[in-house]
Amino acid sequence: DLIIERSRVDGNQYRIEARGSERCPGVVSILAGMLTCLLGFPGYVAFGARFCVYELLNNIVEYGMSEGEGGWITVTLDGTDDRLTIRIRDPFREFNPVENKEFDLVKYLESGMTRGLGLMMIRKMDHEMSYSRKEGFNETIISRVSAADSALEREDAMSSFKVSGPRTKDGLVHSVVLDGELDAKGALVLESAMSPLIGANAVNVVLDFGSVTFVSSAVR
Repeated sequence: DLIIERSRVDGNQYRIEARGSERCPGVVSILAGMLTCLLGFPGYVAFGARFCVYELLNNIVEYGMSEGEGGWITVTLDGTDDRLTIRIRDPFREFNPVENKEFDLVKYLESGMTRGLGLMMIRKMDHEMSYSRKEGFNETIISRVSAADSALEREDAMSSFKVSGPRTKDGLVHSVVLDGELDAKGALVLESAMSPLIGANAVNVVLDFGSVTFVSSAVR
């Protein structure tokens, strides 16, 4: 109940066809992440693709499908011109994931809800998402920013990562203020600033992340 095809024209497109089921979101989203890497995109784009595909397919299966209903879901990954575009097409009930709904995290947590957070996160990500219903089919299209542009923007952000301090208070607490996006290059800047404290066996060190807008999972 799973078909994977690669475009024979330019090789920059993969199509996954899977029968709608509870297992579909997990299996197809893993494949989407792997295929995104095969298309030449970096890991953070592949992770975003996997997350988006999982959440959208999960909503299709949970809200669009009727019990016992069969049908195939098609996921197309297009990597033309260094820009990843994801198309998801299904024949089930109409479900629009792009409806503009204001999201209040505090109210969400207080409500005790357990569903819907993933869809809200997708709406907040750096891409364009559109939805249409044509001839009995739902189609959701996600256009992500190009990997090349994202890498350049990330490179510029890393060059501006700053560390202020350490400032010592009462001879006991050392305060270090961080500013910018913390990635591999930013980690080197931070390591350089921390080395004197480590060499002096400083114990009470406070890192202020208040102005840090991004922390890469590769930083350990």
